[in-house]
Amino acid sequence: MGIGEYLSVNAECDATNAEINKHKYALQHEWEKEMLLLRKELNETLSKKTIECIIEDLKKHRADNKVLQFYSKLVLGVDPHTTLTGDLAYKSAMYSFGMFSFGALIPLSPYFWFDGHIACLMAIVTSLMIALIIGSTVAYFSKSSQKNAILRQFLSTLIGVSLSIAISKIFN
Repeated sequence: MGIGEYLSVNAECDATNAEINKHKYALQHEWEKEMLLLRKELNETLSKKTIECIIEDLKKHRADNKVLQFYSKLVLGVDPHTTLTGDLAYKSAMYSFGMFSFGALIPLSPYFWFDGHIACLMAIVTSLMIALIIGSTVAYFSKSSQKNAILRQFLSTLIGVSLSIAISKIFN
């Protein structure tokens, strides 16, 4: 999980930095084209007079990095001064690994206190109870049907647990 998160975030950082550099180049060499894109972006919310004032102000600061910062925040939705480096990928990978490990330990925790069939039964019950909590949490934050979310999460977990038991019975 951690490696996947690292690769994902690293690829996203590379893509975002490439997009920022593309627009930085375009702002330096294709000013009118980029201002046309900016006009289209601002046209939905601002008056033409306001848009022209903004573009005139940007022309005054064309040599500054402020134009890239404003343009990137508005058009791309990112701040070019926020360093998108591998450090972010490492941090995300560590959090992902840690949370995945913690999440995996919860249903296995009965094995720390019990043995044999009791531990197995407690692990199943723990997994199903956590599924109910997760389903309820998902419903709360997505403002969807509590009953449907809990049922979906419970059944998904029940299928996963059943398949795990069936597979272990086949190979044991």
